[in-house]
Amino acid sequence: MDELQHVYLRVVGPFLVAGVLAVLTAGLFALFSPVLAWTALAFDRVSFAYGREDEAVLRGISFTVPPGGRLAIVGPSGAGKTTVMQLALRFYDPAAGTIRLDGKTLSQYALRDLRATLGLVSREAYIFNATLRANLLLARPAATDDELIAALEQARLRDCLDSLPNGLDSWLGEHGERLSAGERQRLAIARVLLQDAPVLLLDEPTANLDTLTEGEVLDALEVAMWGRTTVMATHRLCRMERMHEILVLDGGQIVERGTHHQLLAEQGLYRRLFDVQSGMLAPGPRRGGAPWMIPHCSPAYSLP
Repeated sequence: MDELQHVYLRVVGPFLVAGVLAVLTAGLFALFSPVLAWTALAFDRVSFAYGREDEAVLRGISFTVPPGGRLAIVGPSGAGKTTVMQLALRFYDPAAGTIRLDGKTLSQYALRDLRATLGLVSREAYIFNATLRANLLLARPAATDDELIAALEQARLRDCLDSLPNGLDSWLGEHGERLSAGERQRLAIARVLLQDAPVLLLDEPTANLDTLTEGEVLDALEVAMWGRTTVMATHRLCRMERMHEILVLDGGQIVERGTHHQLLAEQGLYRRLFDVQSGMLAPGPRRGGAPWMIPHCSPAYSLP
């Protein structure tokens, strides 16, 4: 009997150990991951125009963001970046093509369920004339104070909380006038963290911020993106090396795609946008003669 047990353990033992390690790994991941159910987002040959007589804003856009993946959509103003976000949120339906979330078309989801799956941080964070607590509870009405404070800490707002006279019960004023622009954006990030949506949509989240504040907001977004399927639309090429794939839109079409380093090496539109923001080139006309409209972005965030 002892010999049989010895043989059994020698043959089966490694598989038992592997199984235990797999279970422990999954358990640790579930413990530390902010999102337990990962979700994929896919656009398949999507085209869109805002009116029947209008020119198409998007033309045959296709991409897939795998579960936990990070996709950046960049390009000059008017390229169609925000339209991608609006279609994902189903503010509009595409004129052609399909959009899928976890393999199902968006129309198969109840609108409320769809938007509960998508966490949005846009360029303008709407702050209600209410307390900090009330603004946070919009994302999760049953959240405890400990959960609210944890979200604020993750969003790099602990110092802000400590500076407010009544903590969570401090009134923020009309449009959050008691907060700086960067603090308002980080409050929006705290709400997304509380919402705990598996997909994160970032629509020009740092567009109206100075370079220093932008860095603080991007630090908070790093926390929010971890473990979440993320799509960021931006014309500011900051920290693009941290994205898994970058799409370059121009005139509603994908003209380049790849990683930050691959696109820099191609010497195409992305490289030109990057060089302009890094102060290496003066902005010139783009397709149609319109200006580039690109603000300065510190190259310290993006240089290879």
